[in-house]
Amino acid sequence: MKDALEAGRVSGIRYDDCLSRQLAGASGTIETSLKNDMMFHMVMSKSKRALKGLICALKGLREEEVKTVKLLTPVDYNEVLSKHIVMDVRVELNNAEYLDIEVQIGNQKGWIPRSLLYLGRTFDHLQSGDDYDKTKPATHVGIMDFDLFPSHPEFYAKYLMINIRNGNVYSPDFALNVLSLKQIELATEEDHRNGLVQWAKLFLAGTWEELRHLSEGNPVFMEVTEKMAKANAELKQRVLLEMHERYLHDYATAKGALERAEKELRRQKRENRKQAKEIKLIAQDNEQKTLEIERLRAELAKLS
Repeated sequence: MKDALEAGRVSGIRYDDCLSRQLAGASGTIETSLKNDMMFHMVMSKSKRALKGLICALKGLREEEVKTVKLLTPVDYNEVLSKHIVMDVRVELNNAEYLDIEVQIGNQKGWIPRSLLYLGRTFDHLQSGDDYDKTKPATHVGIMDFDLFPSHPEFYAKYLMINIRNGNVYSPDFALNVLSLKQIELATEEDHRNGLVQWAKLFLAGTWEELRHLSEGNPVFMEVTEKMAKANAELKQRVLLEMHERYLHDYATAKGALERAEKELRRQKRENRKQAKEIKLIAQDNEQKTLEIERLRAELAKLS
């Protein structure tokens, strides 16, 4: 696709026209899908229409109910090559609440405390001296390509702090939602009505044919598809995405090696403590035997 786009520039064909033609004829596997956290951030940060559409689906809102959407987590994509950057999409909605959306492909260890941490950071927006009544509701949404709770499968789960005895909700303003791409078959009528199922299929689409089919008659999905095509086509962004993919794999490998090394160190320390205790007991036993020998020698000396 990149070569044709470059040829379009050289021949004087408008870039957008060339992109549209290439997208119409694109086929096969999508190099980097919407499940990639960097691709997700790119699309949502460059298309307010797409971001607004996803928020409406997640919140069950009508399009006209979304007046303003302010992105709070812009990213310099060059920085992802040199350090770890979380690609969450945090927004202020209608100047009245905060929403933090994050895509996670693999079942990462520590996801639950991590999601709580990001929800806490999203909720903690007061400035020094502000009254507590100025706090705004905050919701963290995890879009998962794995089952967070395999024993309790659900397509779109919503969690609040509640009284475990009587179910009374402590506050509706501190929420955690989980969208499982693995459980589309468990979607409710409400999920279908809000468009969440179609969004889930958009995330799961692995070929350009699937994307075009899903986008037919849907201007929002078409814009998502075009943004994805542009990001996949441009050489610089492709390199960034591929390097970010490698970075994620390298980071996971290094993290795993560190965890194994720490586990081995803890095991060795336990073994050392055990050995030290055994050595201490042996030393005490030797001391007792030495004292006994000295006593016997003293007795022998008296008899001599």
